[in-house]
Amino acid sequence: MSPLVIAHRGYSAKYEDNTWKAIREAFENGADMCEIDLHMTKDGKTFAYHDYYLDGVRIADQDLLDLKRKAPDNPDLKELVEFMKESGRRFMFEIKDRGLLEIILSDLKGVERDLFIVSSFDGEFLKNLKSADPEIKTCLLLGTVLGQEDALRIARSVRSDFLLPAWEARHPYPNKILSQEWVSFLKTNGVEVVSWHEEREEVLRDLLRKPLYGICTNDPPLVRKVMKEI
Repeated sequence: MSPLVIAHRGYSAKYEDNTWKAIREAFENGADMCEIDLHMTKDGKTFAYHDYYLDGVRIADQDLLDLKRKAPDNPDLKELVEFMKESGRRFMFEIKDRGLLEIILSDLKGVERDLFIVSSFDGEFLKNLKSADPEIKTCLLLGTVLGQEDALRIARSVRSDFLLPAWEARHPYPNKILSQEWVSFLKTNGVEVVSWHEEREEVLRDLLRKPLYGICTNDPPLVRKVMKEI
């Protein structure tokens, strides 16, 4: 079974990331799921954006209305939830602020659990989220290169269903340090693995030989093209 094509911040190779345009074009061009970054705003709402600053001001220090004036095509979580319910499209939400715990629980209440995964580098956030709602699927982002047993131990310690080894900054060819044995060991022990974002055809071919749950990419049609060729 082929891994899911997960559009990293939408179709971000071609469109501005974390925008409706990038999201819709991702799904139109072969993505099974979109990965979107979520911040907490000053007025206790959510805003889809990657960086912590917009126009030189922290997102956490700006109200949602002000952010929407500056970036009108960037959705908030409530809008994304409506889109999910109407379309059945799937999302991975990367949480940038642990203060979002209660908002995430509230906004995603009643949404089919198979339609989304909540991810973060913040293991404590994921652990608390899972304690509050054990049915929510979570993904721990790993910045450190770990052996398979250490990776499993950490995933279990925060009750994460998925691991995403974000190793693109750790090696020029991170597929060289993500072995088939590493992925298989985690999968056998109940933890699925999603790759970092990748846009090089030769690396994608290697990743597609491994039993990954999903491959993140800025370029969904490229992954579909490589899938057809192998």
